[in-house]
Parts: sequence; structure tokens; C-alpha cells
Amino acid sequence: MTNAQTEFFVSKGEQQLGPWTVQELAAKVGSQEIAMTDFVFDDAKNDWIALYECEAFQSYMRSQKPKVAPPKKAAPAAQTEAPKADSLAKAFAPAHKREERVEQAAAAPQSTEKTSQEWFVQKGQHRYGPFTYLGVIRALQEKTVYEFDLCWKNGMNEWIRIAEHPEFAPEKIRALTSEANNEEQVFTQRQHARVGFETEVLVHDNRSVWLGRAYEGSAGGSGLVIENATLVPGQTVLLHFAQRDDLPAFNALCEIVGKKFTKDVRDAKSPVQYSVRFVKLDAQAEARVQKYFRAQQQAA
Repeated sequence: MTNAQTEFFVSKGEQQLGPWTVQELAAKVGSQEIAMTDFVFDDAKNDWIALYECEAFQSYMRSQKPKVAPPKKAAPAAQTEAPKADSLAKAFAPAHKREERVEQAAAAPQSTEKTSQEWFVQKGQHRYGPFTYLGVIRALQEKTVYEFDLCWKNGMNEWIRIAEHPEFAPEKIRALTSEANNEEQVFTQRQHARVGFETEVLVHDNRSVWLGRAYEGSAGGSGLVIENATLVPGQTVLLHFAQRDDLPAFNALCEIVGKKFTKDVRDAKSPVQYSVRFVKLDAQAEARVQKYFRAQQQAA
């Protein structure tokens, strides 16, 4: 049955806004004035429903879907210069220099296993290196490379995921923190220490919505499991954290900064562990979140 309702009131926090048409709702979602998890009043149901459940809004968004597929892009050109000197592992070498760098790495004198520049990383179509072993770990810490990227060093038969190489097993990396003389300063210090924090989360990108659950959090971000295996670091999503007894519900515009490699992903809806950074919270929510996590850190 067609919903004849043409204007909708919006409930955002403690405010009621509108009424707005579906076109106006779409524009305000795009400008982040309202969120897909905010509520609209449905006259037919005589009840508040989440905007992403509103049939009239869904119908309008489907009508706006582009009719023509985008043109196919040529593969991006290989990088021709290293972006920076070795804060990570000297430099990212361009893909076409791989063979030359491999030869140099093999011929270079080996000082120690940790400082010899023998590791290479492949991200998408591009290969970078050489890295030291500690350089790769530092890059993982700084989110320059990810554990689902591929790695190789001289003597390996093939490229494999960093997460699947025994040298980068979690227990191996954790052992580095116990070394007394860590001159390489491998491990970066989080600006906001995280504590245990469990709550249900709705995740969306203004097109689709997925379920998730937070398991840790801080004033600067959260760790969570999302039932979507296709999200990637650098992507921006909006999260709605459900209300807890000790913290009201809040929305946060977030950037995905980490994605744990999961070997048994079966389809796009498989749950995957992500880390997110809070980009923007409304002022009232930000004050509550900071106060809450400060108290939790002091109590820990």
C-alpha cells in the first residue's frame, strides 16, 4: 500500500524538527544535519520509526539511484617517488622498482633480523619496500599498512597476508613490548586509553544499515564487531550507540582506522572486527562521552 504521507516530523535527541518532505530529509542526511537512525513520525503507523525504515524515504532514495554505470578506470599509475623518509621503513618504493629493491635487500649486509631491510608489502596493485621487520610493525601500529595486506621477503615462495605470517603473530608482536631496550620506538601510544565498553551499535553509510556491537571504547573512538566484511580503513560511517544504564544513546560520525584480518569470512555479512575514530559528535553527546570514559579510566 502506498504511503500518502508527504511531510515528516523528525525526532533528534530531545528536539522535534520539521515537517520536511522526503527530498528535504535526503538533503539533510547528506549534510549530516540528521542521521538515518533518527526517528520520523509515520502517520499510517501512528508511531515513531527510524528514518531508514521509512518506506516513503526508501522509495525516494531508490528513485535517485544513477541509471548509468560509471566508466571503467585505468589502473592507477605507480608511485614514482617515496612519500617520506624512514619514519616507517625508509620509504615506500614504487611498484616498478620491486626487482631492483629485492636485489638490493638481498645483497645488503644483514646487521640483525630486526633491522635488516628485507620486507616488502603489497597494498592493492602496488608494492612497497624494503622495510625492516620493526618498520613493518611500526607501519601496522600507525595504520600505514594493515594486517590483511600482503608481505614478502627473500626466501619466501609467495606473498601472504601479514596476519598469516608467523613473524607477525599477535604473541610475537606483544613480546616486543617486554624488551628492555626498544630504541626503535615501535609501539605508538594511544591518545585515549580504551576500556571495556559493550553496547549494541547501528552502522550506516547513508545507503545501507548494518548491526554491530562495541566491545571497547574511549573518548576518541571504539573497537567493535560489525556484520559487514566489506568496510575498509579510511571509510567514513555514522554509528548509533544504543543507550546503556550509565550512558545515554549517542551518534558519532566515525572514520574506520583498523580492520582485523578474518580468515573465515564467508560472505559480505560476516562479522569483522574494526577500530573507529570519532570524527564528530554533537556538543552535548561529546561532553557526556568524555566524562563517562574519564571516569571509567580512573576506575580501571
